[in-house]
Amino acid sequence: MPALCGIDLQVAHGEFVALMGPLGAGKSTLCFALNGAIPHAIAGELSGQALVLGQDTRDTAMGYLSSQVGLVFEDVEAQLFSASVADEVAFGLEAIGLPAEEIEQRIDESLRLVGLAGFRHRSPRTLSGGEQKRLALASVLAMRPQILVLDEPTLGLDPRARRTVLEAINSLRLAHGRGMTVVMASQDAESVARFADRVLVLRQGQVALVGSPGEVFSQVEQMQQWGIQVPQLAQLACLLRQRTGRQFSFLQAEEAAAALADIVQPKALPAEPLPEQVPLSPEAPRIDIHEISFSYPGSAQYALQGINLQIARGEWLAIIGVNGSGKSTLLKHLNGLLKPTAGAVYVDGLDTRTRQVGELARVVSYLPQNPDHMIFSASVRQEVAFGPRKLGMQGQTLEDRVTEALDLLGLAPYGEHPPAVLGYGLRRQVALASVLAMDAPVLALDEPTVGLDLEITQRLMDIVSARHVQGTTVVMITHDLQWVARYAQRVAILYQGRLVAWGCVRQVLTDLEQLIAIGMEPLPVTTLASMLRWPPPLPLSADDVMARMTHE
Repeated sequence: MPALCGIDLQVAHGEFVALMGPLGAGKSTLCFALNGAIPHAIAGELSGQALVLGQDTRDTAMGYLSSQVGLVFEDVEAQLFSASVADEVAFGLEAIGLPAEEIEQRIDESLRLVGLAGFRHRSPRTLSGGEQKRLALASVLAMRPQILVLDEPTLGLDPRARRTVLEAINSLRLAHGRGMTVVMASQDAESVARFADRVLVLRQGQVALVGSPGEVFSQVEQMQQWGIQVPQLAQLACLLRQRTGRQFSFLQAEEAAAALADIVQPKALPAEPLPEQVPLSPEAPRIDIHEISFSYPGSAQYALQGINLQIARGEWLAIIGVNGSGKSTLLKHLNGLLKPTAGAVYVDGLDTRTRQVGELARVVSYLPQNPDHMIFSASVRQEVAFGPRKLGMQGQTLEDRVTEALDLLGLAPYGEHPPAVLGYGLRRQVALASVLAMDAPVLALDEPTVGLDLEITQRLMDIVSARHVQGTTVVMITHDLQWVARYAQRVAILYQGRLVAWGCVRQVLTDLEQLIAIGMEPLPVTTLASMLRWPPPLPLSADDVMARMTHE
């Protein structure tokens, strides 16, 4: 089956076009066709014609196209190789022979645009996943391309960082004399709704839907059926249309507040009890984090400072916070990948400072943010079998465990494929299957839904939820507060390496003042309810809003 089939697309100078679609729809393939990687660097059969800046990509050297068309990969680590952040940005500028003074100016400008102004001398390998994404973008922006092609540019970024980066891109796009055309492949519906002029929905390599964000996201049920996320307020508008028969259509909180100010006036309800924490098991905590601090070798700054946190047996804890706040660093302490500089972490009573990672793996299964950090086997089946085999499982028991994990995630057809050749979304699923096959009592998940479409994300969360119901303790890092609201029991917020909030989900996620103060963005419906001056409890989902309306 062709990766792309009969695509007709015209993008005007200075236009911002978003590409959306489920995994495997052809978004990345179309991006590679725009900078000449197809047909010059990626093997395959190409029919039809792609004209970029008036040049036929078949007949134009890829070197020329890449100087005019900047591409930020989905997997940013494939783009980063220099010793320092400044060197990474300077590489392309030096290659085109710019004077040293201009190179320094562009380094400063591009790092400031993406929020990395103080990072010049840091190694790219010490950055968080979100910070690496911003560095890759800065390296491309410094080249000042006429066309900017972004393949999932907001993966791993917290919502505030997404907005900051895309606002910077948008300002360049609209700047007088430096107008830039932007084509962005993204699963991030909120960013698409805010910044795109036009949305092209791909499905099975073909154009399934095209229009303005308002037109496309009004097709809520169709988009969700195709496995594509829509903005939270578009969900609310759809529910209101169904309830009232009126034609509501809005994507931003300001639009929604104006539309609903005179018709949605819920009566005050008694506030829901907001306990300081979910009642803990009477047993000893599964994980006891006691006054830990941590600094990376060669760094004068602490990545974690004085963290105290207990995680009960069988609970689901979400860890949230802006990029670089220490979330992944904390998670790596749970299975001994990192040892605290001060303090201690106890997992089932085991002091992680004195235990090997292999021993702790019997208790904690860890899923890293980047699946390539754990994938190395010759086939998917061997990859999934590796962990259980190391724990002593063998024979038919091992085969059954591996088959179950592959079936859970729909990976059986890929069992004999090398995982390294699979797409990013499939590699993430292979990594998750490997973690699930360990069947450890604790699942430690670092951004498990990043890069996945709505259908696969829902399947993943249902699988983790089923394990949780069976008694598994879940510790999950995520920037998607909708999944936190739907599944977690408690939430912890890290900021600048410190634990700044901890409690039940509704208590923490409806404290708008605190979230905004530390650079986080509340859920859109929560912001909307605050703008409408709703009494507590504030809603966390579109369904919450509709439930409150029944009490009018």
